[in-house]
Amino acid sequence: METVDIKGDPRIAFDTTSDILDKNKLKPDAFVCLEAIACKEVADVLERKKITGKTIIAMDTDQGTLEWIKRGAIAATIAQKPFTMAYYGLKMLADLHLNKPSGIDQNLAQNAQSPLPVFIDTGATLIDKSNVDTFITQRDSAAASQ
Repeated sequence: METVDIKGDPRIAFDTTSDILDKNKLKPDAFVCLEAIACKEVADVLERKKITGKTIIAMDTDQGTLEWIKRGAIAATIAQKPFTMAYYGLKMLADLHLNKPSGIDQNLAQNAQSPLPVFIDTGATLIDKSNVDTFITQRDSAAASQ
């Protein structure tokens, strides 16, 4: 297994994928991209090299990733919920500002009596070929209503 830091540069994802496929004796069965801009590049390399049978899992829902899912090159992507993250983040900040709990300057993560959660899961959605069109329709509808 190889981990690649693309440093926010999609060219690094493209070039490294090419190098992995050209130079390594052991070819990976799958690619997992935790940077939204990486998996489109991985899919592009595989298509150009006419390599099939590899699983690609992406992160986020930019249009290019969704198009590669529709084409079948990317198996799925993990969609975050930015509205939900922002909503609950601001809600918690407002609540802390208006109702400052005692001991806020302590390490509440280790305190069993803490009034605050250590972690808030705002949800994620797995998007694959079976629901990509529904996701796009819902996204576009939400954007149009704003």
